[in-house]
Amino acid sequence: MLALKNGRPVKILYYGQSITAQSWTEQVTSDLRKRFPKATITAENRAIGGFAADKLRKALQSDVTQSWPDLVIFHDYGGNDTYDPLIEWMRTNTSAEVLIQSDHISDNPDAAMKWHDQREGELQSLAQTWGAGFVNVRTQWRDTLTRTGRAAKEFLSDGVHLNDSGNALMARIVGDALVVLPDAITKPRVRTVRSNAVTVNDSVKVEVRTSKPVKIKNGRPGVYVTKSTGAGEIPLLKTATAGPTAVPETWTVSITEVRPSGQFSFTLRGSVTGEDGGGDSEKMFTSKSGRLGILPEDWEGSYMKSILGDGFKPGLAVTMKTIKATSEVVPADNEWHTVSLWRYSGRLESSSSVEWRIWQAGSKTINIR
Repeated sequence: MLALKNGRPVKILYYGQSITAQSWTEQVTSDLRKRFPKATITAENRAIGGFAADKLRKALQSDVTQSWPDLVIFHDYGGNDTYDPLIEWMRTNTSAEVLIQSDHISDNPDAAMKWHDQREGELQSLAQTWGAGFVNVRTQWRDTLTRTGRAAKEFLSDGVHLNDSGNALMARIVGDALVVLPDAITKPRVRTVRSNAVTVNDSVKVEVRTSKPVKIKNGRPGVYVTKSTGAGEIPLLKTATAGPTAVPETWTVSITEVRPSGQFSFTLRGSVTGEDGGGDSEKMFTSKSGRLGILPEDWEGSYMKSILGDGFKPGLAVTMKTIKATSEVVPADNEWHTVSLWRYSGRLESSSSVEWRIWQAGSKTINIR
């Protein structure tokens, strides 16, 4: 990453599930700060324990856009049918570079070992497809076991999660990949939206190349969900939709009734809007003001019930924020970067000092000055 070499601010997001929530991420960040003392490195870990790719799909959009990272270091479990859309979304909707990790060696039966071995090759192909970086954690982990003569369980705390030795090994493997960066990371390739997706009030993809930092001025609000304090790092709500009259504010969802199935009733209050109605997790919800919408599939009540048991009860409150999804700063390293704009009053708003290239079907472009 050129920003590290050039000593500019770099924001890193660690994302995935419980393996990524462990302490090896802190070791990687600490090591990068030592290696690149001139760079201002900030790191955030939004990993969600127990959220395999099928569950992470919608939470990812809120979590990644809250951070607007320069680099996403990503590991999650799940089949390619659910994993691929996660990488596609990050490479299509953000300018972040993405590093995909394969699975480490856990203390699993032979059948599971074969699945994870096959998956390493699949993830590497996926990285090539979307222009992401790839680190073969599994191959290097196995090489370490062979070289040292140690058993897999010596690096694990419970058969899957890492102990101190495992965290140190993971930090070394991932850290080494970030020192000698693959071409896929140093030369990001971001795919673009279809022309029929470019409509009033919808987002469009733009690529910009400039020698000066650029700030996007306009956009529409997006809802970013904060994780429930009632269940550690597990969110009750994966995502929500901001209505056309939405304003920046904090929302509180209060549980009023919980059924044995984990489905529930709730009320909603906004810090600006005030009391804004109530609903049921099994039904589509639109707040009275029209500023917030929630689909039934976006709730995780049953999963929350399985984690909290009787602790998932009336009185539990979950917060989320509506934030204006703009002001993304493009680094000034004279490379192409991709950012998002929204139509505003039927026209595109942008900095007047930069030429924007708006990609549509194929390679056709429209220039806006």
